[in-house]
Amino acid sequence: MNRFSKKYALIFFCIISGILLGASQYSSGFFSFFGIVGLFPIFLRFETSAKTSPYIFGMIIGFSEGLWSFPVIHYHWIFYVWIILVCIIQKACFIAHASWIFEKFPKTYLILIPMSWISFEYILQKIPFGSFALLGESLALYPDFLEFARYFGAFGISFLTKISASSPSVN
Repeated sequence: MNRFSKKYALIFFCIISGILLGASQYSSGFFSFFGIVGLFPIFLRFETSAKTSPYIFGMIIGFSEGLWSFPVIHYHWIFYVWIILVCIIQKACFIAHASWIFEKFPKTYLILIPMSWISFEYILQKIPFGSFALLGESLALYPDFLEFARYFGAFGISFLTKISASSPSVN
């Protein structure tokens, strides 16, 4: 597989990741479980992204995730644009930070990347209208996750989902 086709495969995985994350956060029922594997496709392809900018791939994930908010949000169009911009910025910064962690700390990235996700969710919660897409809230309908959230909150569920998403990529 040449470098050109690897880049398009990575773009495809980014779009799939964004769709899975958006489906988990803006839908209910069965789609909520897509958050568990939302970033799994991108974690599998971190090795090919070393040559290209991770910000671009994070922006693709954020845009495809933000598109899912359109059927859910029935406000003014500027609010919808704000949500897409926040998703793009958050995912671009997270993917860049996660790829840096993956390169610099190959032995401990399994714990550091979910901790990075939690920190970006915490920062996102402090932005006006930014607490709309916490991954831990997407699984609030299920009693098993509610019992876990009783002790650790929505951030604990987010940590649990991201550690399960990044664990299959362990070499």
